[in-house]
Amino acid sequence: MANQFVDRQQPHLTSSYKTLLKEVKLRIKSSQLKAAVSVNRELISLYWEIGRSIQEKQEAEVGDLKL
Repeated sequence: MANQFVDRQQPHLTSSYKTLLKEVKLRIKSSQLKAAVSVNRELISLYWEIGRSIQEKQEAEVGDLKL
C-alpha cells in the first residue's frame, strides 16, 4: 500500500491544500492557547481561594487568642 501521507517538502502540493494546512495549524494553535488561558485562569482562582482560606483561618485563630 502506498504511503498516504505527503511530505511537507514536496512541491507538488496544491496551493489550496497548503492553505488548508495553514488554517488547520492556526486553529490548533488557537485552541491550544485558549486551553492554556483557561487552565491558568482556573489555577489562579484556586490559588486565591486557598490564600483566602489560609487568611481566614489565621484571623480566626488570632481572634481566639485575644479572648
